[in-house]
Amino acid sequence: MSEVSQALRAGIVAAQAGHFERARPLLEQATAESPADPIGWFWLAIASPSADAAIPCLRRVLEIDASHEQARGALAKLLIAEASRIAAAGDRAGARAVVAEATRLTPDAQAVWLALYAVADEPGERLNASGSRSRNSRTFPAKRSTPCVNCCASRPIIPTARSR
Repeated sequence: MSEVSQALRAGIVAAQAGHFERARPLLEQATAESPADPIGWFWLAIASPSADAAIPCLRRVLEIDASHEQARGALAKLLIAEASRIAAAGDRAGARAVVAEATRLTPDAQAVWLALYAVADEPGERLNASGSRSRNSRTFPAKRSTPCVNCCASRPIIPTARSR
C-alpha cells in the first residue's frame, strides 16, 4: 500500500471515529499527494472545522467528479447556510449570488429555491437560477410535485401537510 493511500485510509478512519483534528493533516497530505482523487477531498470537507474550509473542498470534488451526488448535496446545503449568514450581515446581493450557485447544483431541491426567494429584495420579486431579478421569471423548475413560489407567494413559505 502506498503512503498516499495509507494517509487517506488513516484520515478516513480518524474522521469516521470523529477525530477530526487527527484526520485533517492526514487528509491534507493525501490530497496534496493525489490532488485528482475526489475521495480525499470529500473526506477533507467532512473533517473541515468550518463551512468556509469545507466549501472549497467540495467544489474541488465536483471539479474532479461532477456526478458526485453527496458532494453536490452537501455543497448546496453549506451554500444555503452561507447565504443566510451573508444576508443577515446585510449583503442581500452577495447572498443571492451564493444561493444561485446552490440552485445550479441542486435544481430539483425545494430548499434552494426557498432560500433564493428568501433573499429577494421585495416580496413580489422573483429570482432565476442566475440570481438575476425578474418580475415574470418562473422560479421553480418545470417538473415539480410541490407548489411553486410563483403560485404560493401570498401564502406562508412553510408547506402544510395538505400542500405536500
